[in-house]
Amino acid sequence: MRRLATLVLLSALASPLAAQAPSTGAGQPVTKDAPEAGARPAPVASFAGGWRLDVGRSRDLPPFYAGVREHLLEIAQDDSSLTVDVALVDTAGAATRLRLPYSFRRPVSTTTQVRTPSGPRDIPATLTASPRPDGGLEIDIAREITMGDRTIRPKDRESWRLSPAGELLIDREAEMPGPGGMRTVRAHYVFVRR
Repeated sequence: MRRLATLVLLSALASPLAAQAPSTGAGQPVTKDAPEAGARPAPVASFAGGWRLDVGRSRDLPPFYAGVREHLLEIAQDDSSLTVDVALVDTAGAATRLRLPYSFRRPVSTTTQVRTPSGPRDIPATLTASPRPDGGLEIDIAREITMGDRTIRPKDRESWRLSPAGELLIDREAEMPGPGGMRTVRAHYVFVRR
């Protein structure tokens, strides 16, 4: 169970987690495809650029962050997609890197490599990014993790928005295995431009 909990924790922490694609630049809205013919597209804030986690202003971060020196995001965005390159740098200077490709039009099936006690492992994941009417995004990450004859399907939900000061605010709910089954862990991440 400890190995499974470590695997799920590491995979969940990396996602709040790009190769440069066309971007509108900071603060410029882009649009997603209209859900039906003739419908007006919802504006999406631009999250493009480089971001650094402000640990002091974030809340309820998992204990894992005691061993993290930097949590960096590099985000590329266009009118139909968002690509998030994540770098988690530990206190020894070792970096774990992860790329999360999202489409505003449909779910993306991919694998997410996570670090486990037995080494790196690819985990199947389905990534969904849904624009909200207020310009924010709802991000869903569904994983399937098989350990022996047991399969668990943890789901994470992130609510992204830009603060009036231009910070990237992410409210995250991550499902984690615990005594008696899955439990939900909540955290509030504040990223500042770098």
